[in-house]
Amino acid sequence: MANPFSCIANDTARYFTHQGISCMTQLGPFTINGYIELPENHPWLDFPDTLEVHPDIEVHGGITYHEGRVIGFDTNHLGDGQHPDAPNAYPSHFTGHTWTWEEVEAETRRLAEQAKDTHTMTQPTRQEIITAHEALETLTDTCIHSSEQAEELQELVLRALPPKPQPTMAEEEWDDDKHYLAEAEHVSWGKMVMIYHDRFGSIRCAVKGEVYIAAREDLTPTGKRYTLTEVQDD
Repeated sequence: MANPFSCIANDTARYFTHQGISCMTQLGPFTINGYIELPENHPWLDFPDTLEVHPDIEVHGGITYHEGRVIGFDTNHLGDGQHPDAPNAYPSHFTGHTWTWEEVEAETRRLAEQAKDTHTMTQPTRQEIITAHEALETLTDTCIHSSEQAEELQELVLRALPPKPQPTMAEEEWDDDKHYLAEAEHVSWGKMVMIYHDRFGSIRCAVKGEVYIAAREDLTPTGKRYTLTEVQDD
């Protein structure tokens, strides 16, 4: 099995697992440092350039290492003392608190717990997001006359909510007797053109020269329509 920490590990590395998260501590150039491997598709990886200031990560000194799915921290910050066994440590820098192996391991486990808690958070369903937006609209309408901050608070909550999903064809009506084709986005197949409803309630769609049968709830209209013109016989 490949070592996930091969990108940074040296011969002082100590490996362990905490709550299913692979962890490692090792002696760096100046201090003992800690690392974890994030699970695939972990939400922290959605913001790779801002991990050091990510609001959901609380670890000593912040994240100072990121390579692939491996993130880590060091203990070489203001108030920290360099470790006497570190290869590049300076005796004059031994003042301050020198982190021990046990302390760095405990901090690494704490980081793993944060990663685990974030990764296992239940994502809201489509209907829950719609309900949240509708509830916010109702609350805003109710409070707007009694609070000057109602609109400001609404904007604040909207920034935290996922975008409100667009209606699917299960919630929209489309008259396929009219002379136009309607474009829609399928959850798996991407953009396609809706041709007509079949007698089973599904919608026949064309994509890349092929005709497919799609469930109404899997199609979200884009609003684009293609007008058809009648062909005149010569």
